[in-house]
Amino acid sequence: MAILVLASSQIQPGSNAIFVRSRAGSSSPQGITAGLTVYKSSGRYVLTNAAASNTTKAAVRGMAVNSAFANQPLTIQTGGLITLGKTGGPTTADIGAVEVLDGTAGIIGPDADRASNEVVALVGIMETASRMKFSIVRTTALTP
Repeated sequence: MAILVLASSQIQPGSNAIFVRSRAGSSSPQGITAGLTVYKSSGRYVLTNAAASNTTKAAVRGMAVNSAFANQPLTIQTGGLITLGKTGGPTTADIGAVEVLDGTAGIIGPDADRASNEVVALVGIMETASRMKFSIVRTTALTP
């Protein structure tokens, strides 16, 4: 999958961003980096994963806008515009590209490149080459 490689220092919520403030979960001892997608588990947020057989981990709630280790404060953007600074992989995303949850923990990528047997979870639509309209649609459907 042609995932978007995001620069955590360049994640910038838009003026209309919607946030949830919580804590990083203890099941993320390596920490959560800004720009990775998360879901809620036992009252804390941990990294998502669209891999089949675990629709719970694909229940994306938002994207971390700051980095945090286990039990540290974490701000999650759940809606609105977000600027995605990228450092590798595709340097720009196609305008209008639908971004979905990837089978790699916390990562997003274009819907057109989704692998088979992954849970379908829409994360947003690219409005420009680096700005995404963050809008989550969760399902339990698997790609064929």
